[in-house]
Amino acid sequence: MAFLRRIDFILYLVIVYTLLYILLNIICIYNNEHFIEKSYSSNMATNRQQFEYIYKIQTQEQWEEELKKPTIEVFDVYSGWAGPCNAITSTFKRIKLELNDDVTFCQVKADEIEDLKDYRDNSCPFFLFYNHGVFVDLVQGVNASLIEKKIKQQIENEKNNVPRVLFVPEKKEKPKTPLKLKKEKKIEKEYVIAILKPEVLRNDIIEKIIEMFMKNSFAIEEKKDVELTPEQVSVIYSDMPDDDPLKAKHIEYMSSNPCLAFLLAREDPFNLLSELSGPENPAVAKEESPESIRSLYGADEIKNAIYCSKNSASVLRDTEILFPDRFNEIKQQQEKLKVISSRIQYTLILIKPDTYKEGKKDEIFDIIKSNDFNIIAEKEILLSKDTAQEFYRDHISKSFYENLTKYISSGPIYAAVIEKENAIKSIRNLVGPSNPEKAKEVAPNSIRALYGVDICKNAIHASDTISNAEKEINILFPEIAELRDDVKPIIERTLALIKPDLYAQEGKKDEILSIIQEKGYSIIAEREIKFELNTATEFYKEYENQPFFEELINYMSSEPAYAVVLEKLEAIQDFIYLVGPKDIEDAKISNPECLRAQYGENILKNGIHCSTNEKNAIREIKLLFPDIDPLALQSHETERVLFLIKPDVYADGKKRRNKRYSNR
Repeated sequence: MAFLRRIDFILYLVIVYTLLYILLNIICIYNNEHFIEKSYSSNMATNRQQFEYIYKIQTQEQWEEELKKPTIEVFDVYSGWAGPCNAITSTFKRIKLELNDDVTFCQVKADEIEDLKDYRDNSCPFFLFYNHGVFVDLVQGVNASLIEKKIKQQIENEKNNVPRVLFVPEKKEKPKTPLKLKKEKKIEKEYVIAILKPEVLRNDIIEKIIEMFMKNSFAIEEKKDVELTPEQVSVIYSDMPDDDPLKAKHIEYMSSNPCLAFLLAREDPFNLLSELSGPENPAVAKEESPESIRSLYGADEIKNAIYCSKNSASVLRDTEILFPDRFNEIKQQQEKLKVISSRIQYTLILIKPDTYKEGKKDEIFDIIKSNDFNIIAEKEILLSKDTAQEFYRDHISKSFYENLTKYISSGPIYAAVIEKENAIKSIRNLVGPSNPEKAKEVAPNSIRALYGVDICKNAIHASDTISNAEKEINILFPEIAELRDDVKPIIERTLALIKPDLYAQEGKKDEILSIIQEKGYSIIAEREIKFELNTATEFYKEYENQPFFEELINYMSSEPAYAVVLEKLEAIQDFIYLVGPKDIEDAKISNPECLRAQYGENILKNGIHCSTNEKNAIREIKLLFPDIDPLALQSHETERVLFLIKPDVYADGKKRRNKRYSNR
């Protein structure tokens, strides 16, 4: 029995020790887990603090709150349409890791911040430096080394207790847009047609192609399923010779299956859509343009995924078949673009590192100058990697982006700002396609065909659109951001309307027309007009919400008036000044020589109506003179012509009348 009791006691001790062991292990495990969790949380907090090195500011309240912080801050100030300068973020991160809490970086969207209104509407980046809420410095343009230098200078100043001095920018801190021509309020879009062929009409492929359009800034104005007849396909492919065997195959294929048509819009769309589509033969596209639509989705020369219009004429031709209700609108837009393209434009070219190193600069400049380009500014530049990334920001999603930015910053380049009428399209044609091999085929005398090696080392860069030219000039030539504004004036047409009471007075019409002609206006067309009430309503529709509208249209439709289409350099604004203010009393004080001051009675019967802007001039001329083109032909050359008033007419005193008709 004593033996059994001893065994029971031993078993009891074993159980107690086992329980104690288990309890101790549970306590240890709990403590370890708690320690790991605490360490993990601490590390995550540290990591978050480390990677939140750039703060976002979008409102006035956030801006004011940020300025209260007792630290040195660098603000990348940008407009919403342009976006922040992402090329500099790697520099910011490196500086932040190096200096830690000594400096804070912020990206600030200026659109809604009143304090920063002077920095809106710029593609050129601005970096503002604040020290404990005091504006102490500014850098315009992407200059990573200068930004770093100024940051370290501010830190040094703080350590040495140097007083903070308020920085006062020069009055020109907001540069004029170098390419905003007179009277050009916005960059004009241009239309182009794209047709997706039957073999790619799968939802997943369509979505990817639409994404490619959007990434390249094409706006999709319209899209629709179409079933084309053989006759329609034949018209669409009318650029192809009838005896080309491929034409018959295109007609058969595209008329036997549904297609998807797009009306796209973009500034200068033709070259870009051609590059995006790739070579007609998908096999060639896979070698020369592997990221193009035809490389990715084309099968052969017939089933090659996409058709696209090649020029303005083919757009009109294709629109009449595919989007007939938009035909007149697109035709008018093309006429307007002809006027705009006749103006002087500025653009940028870069001679790339290897071509410049080989001494080809002078040869290339000789080609450019021989094509009537003027050199506005030029210089050698060594781009930093950050500046190169900012310069080619539009290509950031492309596979060649990294190699391109590395290459362009690998050695000195030579940059120039050049000018010419319609300079952007002209230099792009002279430069040739991006791929030198393609350039040798389609443009053997182009610069890239003569000097390019491959798609990266293709000798020269040229801005492809007005907006990109503006951005690139601002990045590389901020010192000449205010390019001269002596753009050659354009010839315009405008409408003059001698109102009923003045027209009814004998001799006043001829007297007024003589004054107008003495000011250099040509009379293109003229006629007496008796407004119907509905015509007067349409003519003055811009005033339909004004309290005087009913009185105005009743007056203008009461008796005949006299309408005249006038033409002159910068005619619209010039004629507004000649006519004078609507209020006669204002006219007599501010411009006593104007027509309204001389012939007007009151604000309603003020003698003469004039078109107030280009849009109204076009609308009013079309309404009253439907057979007259509201847009003038452009010529910057002065021509001289001789006319003789014959003896019998001169003797009858008809010289003054003949003067009017000599201007026709």
